[in-house]
Amino acid sequence: MRPEVWRTVLFVICFFAAVARAQNPDLTGRWQVSIMHYGQNDYGRVTLKADGARWTGEMFGDAFTVTLDGSAIEVRCQERDQKGKHCGVLKGRLSEGVMSASGNLYDQESTWTARRAPTIERSSARHDFVPKVYHNQFSGQIEPALRIRPAKPSMRRPWTLEVWMRTERTSPRAGIL
Repeated sequence: MRPEVWRTVLFVICFFAAVARAQNPDLTGRWQVSIMHYGQNDYGRVTLKADGARWTGEMFGDAFTVTLDGSAIEVRCQERDQKGKHCGVLKGRLSEGVMSASGNLYDQESTWTARRAPTIERSSARHDFVPKVYHNQFSGQIEPALRIRPAKPSMRRPWTLEVWMRTERTSPRAGIL
């Protein structure tokens, strides 16, 4: 075969593979979900697992099943403690990685919005905190004693006068009391 034919065949295969992938996105993974019902928002996380042509997960003690047909989604809810009793159906769309659906849950008009949960960096740092200044009152004008980045979990070892007295009585600083 000539090189032009191979390029054309390769292009056609890549094109159809990309189209097939775009039509059937994978919903497997962790999702942050907001459900508006009974006049208030409930927030939760669900981990969807592939189960054939659908995805299943559990949230708020109920089993949720998500089916996808193109960009149309259907979310079904079943109660776990009532032996699989049907608790609602929501229909909507998947657009730009966001699932939006509306329908009835527990006989109440409800909306469902789900986004991919962000990945959390799991490195921890150890902070040894030894106070240098003591205050006799609480005030918003006093600088914080320790700043910890909120994005990373950390191990904190706080030092208070009580902890210091229990653990370091023999230290050179013991003479300050």
